[in-house]
Amino acid sequence: MATGERIQKKWPNPAPTPRVRPFGLQTPREVPKLQTQVPETLGSRSMPSYEGSGKQSYGAGDRLSRVDFSPRVPIQPKLIIGAPQDTYEQEADCQGAKVSQKIGYPGESIQGKLFSSPQIQRKSQRQEQNFTPVSLQTKPLTIQRDSGDRTDAQPQIKSEDIEYEIIGHRFAYQGDTLPAAAGDWLATRGYQRNWTLTIRGEGFFMGLLMPVEKGGRTPILAFKGTSPDDVSDLLADLDPIAIGFTAFKRQQKKVAEAIATAGGKVDVVGHSLGGALAQHAASAFPNKVRRVVTFQAPAINRIQSYMFGKLDASERPEEVRHHIATGDIVDVAGGKHLAGEVLLHQVGSSPTSHIQYLLNSDAFKDQRDALGLTDEMLEELGVAEHKANHQGKVEKFEEYPYWFRQILTEWGGRTLLGAVPGAVLSAYRGAKKIGSGVAAGASYVGDKIASGASSIATGASYVGDKIATGASYVGDKIASGASSIYDSTRNLWKNLF
Repeated sequence: MATGERIQKKWPNPAPTPRVRPFGLQTPREVPKLQTQVPETLGSRSMPSYEGSGKQSYGAGDRLSRVDFSPRVPIQPKLIIGAPQDTYEQEADCQGAKVSQKIGYPGESIQGKLFSSPQIQRKSQRQEQNFTPVSLQTKPLTIQRDSGDRTDAQPQIKSEDIEYEIIGHRFAYQGDTLPAAAGDWLATRGYQRNWTLTIRGEGFFMGLLMPVEKGGRTPILAFKGTSPDDVSDLLADLDPIAIGFTAFKRQQKKVAEAIATAGGKVDVVGHSLGGALAQHAASAFPNKVRRVVTFQAPAINRIQSYMFGKLDASERPEEVRHHIATGDIVDVAGGKHLAGEVLLHQVGSSPTSHIQYLLNSDAFKDQRDALGLTDEMLEELGVAEHKANHQGKVEKFEEYPYWFRQILTEWGGRTLLGAVPGAVLSAYRGAKKIGSGVAAGASYVGDKIASGASSIATGASYVGDKIATGASYVGDKIASGASSIYDSTRNLWKNLF
């Protein structure tokens, strides 16, 4: 416990400061007079008290707690504004002008620069006379459906595409052996009369056409489209991964062998499902394909198309071209076509536009005749009845124009409903495997039964042989015994008589 003496030594006994409210007026009564300080005796704890307070004096600790140590609030004096043209103001303007010159402003005072009113420039009379008011467009707004650059000029149709449509849209559907009329026409175009080889599978058919002279025409891989009476083709169209994807993957090694047989780069063509298979082939072997030409074909998987587009120009086909038709909805299916030109043929809005021969119409008669595809030849080939009815109106796009509808079809039809065709395809394949297993089991059981019967027959023959051998042995022994008995009896008879 601290004593009063120690507190006095540490804290001198100053005159206590009375509490004064800031900014408050004090009357003379509120300021008490301080009592004259009286020296304390040693050991005393009393401190001087206020005069006239009538209160008992307090200890040093209590008195210190009553002292106000808060700082006093100073009162700011009134601001004095100098007179105009003051010496200090002129000096400040002079220094400001020097600073403004250093940072690129004209040599005028900063105050004049900041507070000067801006100049409003009035348009000249010539400009007012040349002004033409813009009228509002009253034509209804239309939605642009194409995402690529559109070319208004009429595109040139390659004669090779006209040939490829006949091969991919007609010959590929005719099976392993082509008709005589097809062989005659192919011979005039520098190709052999029939397929060099064909590949068949579930939802898959491909034929290889080789040129007559090596180094002349480019070999062609033609892929067949969907046949309505073939269930496997319909299931390939409903492949949840991509149209024709699984069907192609099963035959990919054989396709690679066919390309090797061609001995160089090939052109891949196809119609409908065949066009999707042709795109799969180009995606799998991009550096082995020269051209990709499809007709009314759906798209393939978006990932395949994206990876194909990332390839260097030297590592992929020289040209990719898709022929589509108005009124056809097959090209909307799938994810995304391989990047390339798209030629839209104006053939009306009929649903039959999917089976029409777009390039073998009367609009390209001169080119057809030059290729030997006269009206008589088209009749022989069975193409005349499906000629397109357009007048040569073709629009060219740098990429597929109806991408928005394609996205809706892919996400809505394939993502949401893709499980249904997938389940149907799995059930179909499972039933085939079950049927194959049952047939194999029956054949195995039949083989075992036949083998068992053969073993039984062999055993019976063996037993019969043994029985016959035993009977012969017994007979021999009996005969030998009988002979011995006879000899013994005769000798005994001789000895007796």
